[in-house]
Amino acid sequence: DAPPPRPLKTLDDDDDDERRPGAPPSSSSSSEQQPAEEEQRRDRAIAESIPTDREALFAMPVDWAAVEKKGIVRQKLRPWVAKKMTEYLGEEEPTLIDFVATQLEARAAPQKIVQDLALVLEDDAQVLVVKLWRVLHFHAAK
Repeated sequence: DAPPPRPLKTLDDDDDDERRPGAPPSSSSSSEQQPAEEEQRRDRAIAESIPTDREALFAMPVDWAAVEKKGIVRQKLRPWVAKKMTEYLGEEEPTLIDFVATQLEARAAPQKIVQDLALVLEDDAQVLVVKLWRVLHFHAAK
């Protein structure tokens, strides 16, 4: 015979499998959630501080020192660009991904990146670079 089914728990349950049987529920789960919620609020505030208007966004100075120090191009933007290239072109395009990463490492102006990518992505180049620039500013400020 199979053992009786265990009762289902909701995700909000405080029960912790690691807690000793009979031990009172700990308040650590709510204190662990606070930093995560705080980080989400901070991330949202950073995102909201970044302009969505193309002209204002491209005019906003980039904190290149933070970009280099945190390795943002390699760790965050390269995978993001790879994903976007797959969305736009239907396949990962290593040459274009390398090109964008090299442009970012060289601190190229966003208008130049749009102009160069327009040869391949046409109208999507501007949309891509606006999104890219927002992600760049977000991670530099984070």
